Amino acid sequence: MSEKSVYQWRRAWASGGREALRSQGPPGYDCRLRPDLQAKLAAWLEEGPDAHGQVWTAARVRTPDRADVPHLLIRG
Repeated sequence: MSEKSVYQWRRAWASGGREALRSQGPPGYDCRLRPDLQAKLAAWLEEGPDAHGQVWTAARVRTPDRADVPHLLIRG
């Protein structure tokens, strides 16, 4: 734990009490995928790249001919 964290927690507690120290959940953006696209992505990942006759790499996911995959992976 850093000294900076302690000072931040102390300021939060002083201004909002115990409620101000309550966890606000994981940081980052909420997933923007619709539930049907989440299910589709989960199925693709479960099947693996062999089922689709390819190897998934970061470079291939970014290529324009793989239009569905980048759309599914955008999170924020």
